[in-house]
Amino acid sequence: MYLEAAGTYTLAYLSNGEKIVLSKSIKLIEDIVNSNLFFRAHRSYVINVKFVKRFDRDLYSITLTNEIEIPLSRRRYDSFIKAMKLIEG
Repeated sequence: MYLEAAGTYTLAYLSNGEKIVLSKSIKLIEDIVNSNLFFRAHRSYVINVKFVKRFDRDLYSITLTNEIEIPLSRRRYDSFIKAMKLIEG
């Protein structure tokens, strides 16, 4: 569902509730995953866009289907809107 930076490690949160600690940086993993499905929302977060439930434009906050809120960097706003339009159709 999403990745969270943890120093030189990355925490991967799966849709089944499982959390996996990866010994790679979030940047390295971001370079490996499918860029059509994953979006760098913030310097500390990469999200799977298929799990986006809603977006709060005022708070720059993305809520995933598991109700976790992920911050959206203001400078990534336009790219996020474009990515969501591609997914929607």
